[in-house]
Amino acid sequence: MIFQPNNHSKWKIHYRPVSQKEAENVKNIAGSCYGIEPQNILTIEQVDEAEINSNNFKITTNKNTYLLRRYMGVRNQAAIGETLKLMEKLSIKGVNVPHLVPSQSKQLFVIDENNPYALFIFLNADHYRGTRQEIESAGREIGKLDKALACLPITGKQRKKLSLLKKVRELRSYNLSIWKKIFQEARHQQKNNPKDQFHADLLVKEDFILKDVRNVIKQKPRSTAWGIVHFDLHPHNLLANGKKIAAIIDFDSLHYLEKTRSLAFALHRMARQYIIFNNLTDYSKVAAEAKNIFLNAYQDICPIDKKELATIPYFIRDEALSRLTHAMKDNYFNNNPAWRQDLFKQTAHMAEAVYF
Repeated sequence: MIFQPNNHSKWKIHYRPVSQKEAENVKNIAGSCYGIEPQNILTIEQVDEAEINSNNFKITTNKNTYLLRRYMGVRNQAAIGETLKLMEKLSIKGVNVPHLVPSQSKQLFVIDENNPYALFIFLNADHYRGTRQEIESAGREIGKLDKALACLPITGKQRKKLSLLKKVRELRSYNLSIWKKIFQEARHQQKNNPKDQFHADLLVKEDFILKDVRNVIKQKPRSTAWGIVHFDLHPHNLLANGKKIAAIIDFDSLHYLEKTRSLAFALHRMARQYIIFNNLTDYSKVAAEAKNIFLNAYQDICPIDKKELATIPYFIRDEALSRLTHAMKDNYFNNNPAWRQDLFKQTAHMAEAVYF
């Protein structure tokens, strides 16, 4: 089924109370590092979502409201500092990003029990929901972002640092031979474990996937522009208020890639949510409408030539196939079923590409 809600279609951000222990920890960091007196804190809440890379705490005081981000797990602290510095540069260039609050010692982030924390002014916004005003604003704001990123100097060392990891590139790589091996393994596992419906679900899509692999390989553009891009511009990484984009977030996702790949990914995700939120069903008409709204606003800020524009459907399909290949290789060859849900998500995205 195409243009159906997925995990990024939930736009309302909810918050939940934190435990007393967590509240005391947040108060301690807010007070000792940022000078926010505990007696001035009215409430502390946590974003009620599955936050893979961070925990976000909403701190309401009698004067201001803040968002304290805790970076989870073992993180490269130098990379966190570089990302926060970049956000400040982008803000100066007019890109809507969260406003960072330095610590009392003028640090961009602080460390507590080996966990990095950064404080931001809280934005009274939800995720991008897909109104007409929002998709136009998304095109404009992503245009500002891409224009600003294109102005950043980049060295060979930085290109290498921002390139996808070799392991990731290998998992994303596909051709007919690779996919035939995946289907062969699916048949083998189906025979050994017939109660696992997943193998049958994949095998039903064999002809569709193999046909798309053949077509996408034939359509690969001979050349395309590369640069620094935000490679995860989906609805949950744009904060909005129903009318305009308040901020673009998750700058941990910057990579050195094809510029049109990032643009195509963002366009597709914003357009499909526009279709879903507004409950539109004439897909040919409304996808073209959404594409025009987004790209007209984008190109007012960051023009793109016709040859690059023509590759957008290719990059939507290629990106969906790359992500699906990654998930299925992990499932069948690395015994990691974590991304099985991508079978339905990415095959839907492959089918949706024809409308763009």
